[in-house]
Amino acid sequence: SRWNETALEYGQFASVEQNGMGVIVQHQVPAEVAGVMFTVNPLTGDEEILVEAVPGLGESLVSGRATPATFVLEKSGGPVPEPSGERQILNARQLESLRKLALAIEAEFSAPQDIEWAFAQGQFFVLQSRPVTQARKPHQEGDPALGDLLRKARETGSQLWTKDNVGEVIPGAITPLSWSVLEPLGNHAFRAFLRRVGIPHSTGTSLFARFEGQVYFNLSQLHETLFFFYPSYRLRGTGQASRARKLWDKLVAFLRLTATGLRTLMLFATLPGEARRVMQRIPAEIETRVPNAGRDLTSLQQEIERWRQLEQQVMDVHIPVTVLAMLLYSLFEKFTRRPEIAIEVAPLMSGLPGMKSAAMGLDLQKIAREAEQDPAVRAALLAMPPADLPAWFASLDPDSQFVRQIEAFLERHGHASLREFELAVPSWREDPGFVLASLQAMLQAPSAPAGSSREEADNLQARRIRAIRRVRAQLRFGPRRMLFEWLLRLTQKYSVTRENLKYTFVMAHSRLRTAYLALAAQLRQRGDIRRDDDIFYLTREEIASLVAGKADAAALQSSIRSRRIAYQQAEQNPETAPAVILQHPDGTLEDVNMPAPPPAQAHGTLRGVAASGGRATGKARVIFDPKDAAQLEKGEILVTPSTNPAWSPLFLQAAALVTEIGGTLSHGAILAREYGIPAVLNVRQATQQIRSGQTVLVDGYAGTITLLDEQN
Repeated sequence: SRWNETALEYGQFASVEQNGMGVIVQHQVPAEVAGVMFTVNPLTGDEEILVEAVPGLGESLVSGRATPATFVLEKSGGPVPEPSGERQILNARQLESLRKLALAIEAEFSAPQDIEWAFAQGQFFVLQSRPVTQARKPHQEGDPALGDLLRKARETGSQLWTKDNVGEVIPGAITPLSWSVLEPLGNHAFRAFLRRVGIPHSTGTSLFARFEGQVYFNLSQLHETLFFFYPSYRLRGTGQASRARKLWDKLVAFLRLTATGLRTLMLFATLPGEARRVMQRIPAEIETRVPNAGRDLTSLQQEIERWRQLEQQVMDVHIPVTVLAMLLYSLFEKFTRRPEIAIEVAPLMSGLPGMKSAAMGLDLQKIAREAEQDPAVRAALLAMPPADLPAWFASLDPDSQFVRQIEAFLERHGHASLREFELAVPSWREDPGFVLASLQAMLQAPSAPAGSSREEADNLQARRIRAIRRVRAQLRFGPRRMLFEWLLRLTQKYSVTRENLKYTFVMAHSRLRTAYLALAAQLRQRGDIRRDDDIFYLTREEIASLVAGKADAAALQSSIRSRRIAYQQAEQNPETAPAVILQHPDGTLEDVNMPAPPPAQAHGTLRGVAASGGRATGKARVIFDPKDAAQLEKGEILVTPSTNPAWSPLFLQAAALVTEIGGTLSHGAILAREYGIPAVLNVRQATQQIRSGQTVLVDGYAGTITLLDEQN
């Protein structure tokens, strides 16, 4: 095995001198079940035991050929629920034995352990145990740029985690229930995508993880996945290997790349149809599901599991659509930058029909224009403090035109919320305060443009059509024209499909929240929890165990209290979580303190990602919470840490958008292009560098923000 390919690659990675190797003769365990377990969660750092198991030998697990059954066990000794479905590979008694074994090994070595085990002939065998280091190392001076960090991570086998991208949809802290629902959905879908396109991966491959109570995105894994599609990356040299070895490696890489390319082309053809079917399934399911009121605990638990399965179906399509959309946008952007074309992508992607998240703002704008014609409604909306709007709305005549319009809006878009992926946050249907505050801001606009929302959308579509005609005229007919048409059609389709899949997922997620709240009410009446919102501080596995009567309610109450405090602290002090984390191969987590930009001066320039073309000059308005929508006046520059589709009503007020995170395919960028406003994203510390009242110039072509004066 000295010359085994795996041994050689590891030797090169770890800089191990390839000397002679002694012969090892060892008894082999005829494993019926095998797996690994960690005495501290290697992804989140949580003090819990993570177990992964597969039938038969463990080779299929460590080589990434099999998807394991995963179990999370409390170290405190709480009851182990009986596994069900595909997780019945181990029973509760066996999991309890593994927990005791893990705790004994950790105590023996006085450090967290990564343990490989096998089960055969009625007993567990320990195959290997090695330390898992979770202590954080202080980062040294001279912090590198993000690109350098990615290269460093790739060269050392580390993983680079960032709050970018995921920070848009899951900003701030996340509750235990939301994380226990979302983590398996997202990571299962990502691994399923890698299998579909034939990209090698291990069962531990994750796109999302939680550190410091917040969700992080695996930038290394995304780049590695995207690089797999580039011949220049897959066919690169192999270091000090012989010429014959290099040629062989390139041949193997070429064959793998070809197989991945063919599979990907098949996905390009089939994914839109899969997306269409799953997006039809959720609304149909909503119409046919019976109300939750009056249902028993078992029935509600089944309802929850049904919505979770539907969410998995959406996510299994959403993740591959997102990855391929990023790949397409990157290719299209490179193509359109060619000297003979030289056009920005943004005009080619604006005013796309059928994007449901963009329709939210346009539908609300239509209601605002009609409310202007009702003196009583207009006067009340303009005079009332935003906090009083929900109570005022509840007091109106249900048959009035304004109420019917709002109810129709909520029927269509009411599943949205200001933090759409967080189950603890009420939807617009439950709390229409933000919707009403957005209407108020629209009515307060001193110079609301004339014309209908439809006319504005038509203008954006006309701009897109003119840009496409210009490119067609430059390319005429030929291979380049055919490539342009293919990239244009696919990039537009995948951009819209990606947004609509997320919109559909949030529809299902809202129903999942409703089902959990119905179940919480019954658990409270039964005395298992004290408040309905206690449910959000339990995991879905703990809730299932509680419903089945297998959990210690008193012990869970203690967990609820400590988790609630931890969540509130993380919410109040979001800056304690670093923007970027480097996870080394031994599990060590390194806080990467990216160098802060120099303080902005008057007439200074800030730089970010050019996400939506155009230029706009106006007064900046820094907003941290979309509940403060009324502060944004028509024509101001919206400056905020991040946005999600629920912010779309504010885009109709803003002249331009500036955010601290995000990229060309983030939700903020897509909505900015859809509404035709300039956007510069990923501007570090923008909310500290720019002050409300300053006049700024946003250049969505160059990706710059010029500060034209000091704060007024």
